[in-house]
Amino acid sequence: MTRPLVKICGLKFQENLEAVLELSPDYVGFIFASYSPRYVGDGDIVSETIANLSQVKTVGVFVDEEVERVLDLASQGGFDVVQLHGSESVEYIGELRKGFSGEVWKALSVKDSTPSFSQYEEVCDKLLFDTHTKQGGGSGEKFSWSLLPEESASPFFLAGGISSEDASSILDLFQCYHQLCGVDLNSKFESEPGRKDVALLSTFLEEFRT
Repeated sequence: MTRPLVKICGLKFQENLEAVLELSPDYVGFIFASYSPRYVGDGDIVSETIANLSQVKTVGVFVDEEVERVLDLASQGGFDVVQLHGSESVEYIGELRKGFSGEVWKALSVKDSTPSFSQYEEVCDKLLFDTHTKQGGGSGEKFSWSLLPEESASPFFLAGGISSEDASSILDLFQCYHQLCGVDLNSKFESEPGRKDVALLSTFLEEFRT
């Protein structure tokens, strides 16, 4: 099995970001939805800081934002990935790709059934399955992992309520879902919104990476 990828998302504070980077995640994510308590516009991580992160891939997370604003912020931050967490269409993604050369990921909300995702497979580099909420994520709640797609042409991340006790159970999923490529860690690893608990992350990663 290829080593699972780890994305730590919702970072907001400079000193906390530096501590998280010591854990060597594959990706760090920054949320640009103004309603979110993890919105980086209210934190002390500026675009220059993000743009200078050479040791990790950076992800800008957007929710139903105008294409031009996404492109502008992606350029400022030098993002490797743009993650779309709203109701963005295939046409929207096509327009975005005209001005963005990095990867594009589409998050899909899971409620009671596996969401339709085939329309995104040709236009997105990766998918991300997260728990359904009215605002597209951030609930800290899990969905039923049995709803992950057994057949997918695209690699995908698992998100939604993952906690430090879930490492072993998630590792088992990699045996069943062959396109599952990584995990997205967020609210269950926080001391406050946007500030990650490094000890909890370390506990999870120690088991997850064995």
